[in-house]
Amino acid sequence: MKIALIQLNDKAVYEGYRRNVTKRTPLGLAYVAAWYINQGHEVDIIDASLDDLNENQIVYETLRIDPELIGISCTTPLFMQLIKVTKLIKHLRPDKIIKIGGPHVTALPNESLQRSGADSICSGEVEKYDNLDYIPFPARHLLRCDDYVDYARGVLTPQTSVITSRGCVGRCGFCSAGGSKVRFRSVKNVISELEEIKYKYGIDNIVFYDDSFTMNKQRVIQLCREMKRLEINYQVQLRLDQIDEEIMDWLVQSGCQQVGPGIESGNREILESIGKRETPEFMLEKCKMIKKYPVKMRCSFIMGWIDETEEQILETIELAKKIEADENAFSIATPYPGTRMWEVAKERGLVSADMDFSGFLYYHKVGCNLSRVSSERLLELHELAYKEMGNYALR
Repeated sequence: MKIALIQLNDKAVYEGYRRNVTKRTPLGLAYVAAWYINQGHEVDIIDASLDDLNENQIVYETLRIDPELIGISCTTPLFMQLIKVTKLIKHLRPDKIIKIGGPHVTALPNESLQRSGADSICSGEVEKYDNLDYIPFPARHLLRCDDYVDYARGVLTPQTSVITSRGCVGRCGFCSAGGSKVRFRSVKNVISELEEIKYKYGIDNIVFYDDSFTMNKQRVIQLCREMKRLEINYQVQLRLDQIDEEIMDWLVQSGCQQVGPGIESGNREILESIGKRETPEFMLEKCKMIKKYPVKMRCSFIMGWIDETEEQILETIELAKKIEADENAFSIATPYPGTRMWEVAKERGLVSADMDFSGFLYYHKVGCNLSRVSSERLLELHELAYKEMGNYALR
């Protein structure tokens, strides 16, 4: 079967921010493509984000390939774009079979199928394997690998993404992955992929997407020991309650250039409400430890959590100022389907499965406000945070 997989255009999500000049590998679709290829199918990937395609151009490129099956993945902010693309394809070529998936579809499967007019959905992972080592490596040969760079962070040579585990032990109320079972790929399997990336594709820059990269200390050390010989540069997300100086030593030795801890809030009550066990004081001390090492630190914060006050938001800004990270991302809390925050918003009558999700953005718009601060003031505080930090890395 001939299959086309579509990565929708996420430009609107980051409009006005330097994230627009960061081009991320569509890792999920590359995994799906590899799985289909393994079944004997012919696959193409259309990356509308990379080429900045609008809905008409996406449809044109898709139908030009003339696939028998079309797969589209989307997050919540892009669901309205998915509807437009799906309905336009069906209008022009009603014979085409369309299958949709991704986080939004997984959270709202029936509603997504009905609203989109697609033929079927894929809920959760396409590859139904418990042992992640059985999953083929992402089909990077279908991508223009040289075009995926990160101008915003000075990465001017090709960069790709890798995930060495799936699942997250955290239970953050703004994330649908919270509390999911964590499964790890073997170190040998991960190193084999990294060797392919470096020696077959000539790529030295890696972004690890794991939610639980630092969960297993011995595995981290073993992985870092093996990565040392590859001489790669990488960025990684980490949990501050899972790191110590030994782990930081190994990360730096193995080529880590940037770490991304999720701080979220500078207020203890808000942190507890979100589902984080760490205190602001604990995170500040951990960040001080990280700053002893030659790595850049990109801290993430959210503003406008459930019933959050202006005073509590200001505490977050003050904590960010104390940490003095190299880069800061201040996101406006948004209740996405599948999260605890969504359930609260639904109880309050603020959201529904049939609403317009195009405004569910987390940087320059307030998609749904559950805080005790007006939306206008929340946006002002959002701007204030960046102004106070003197750090416009996402702009």
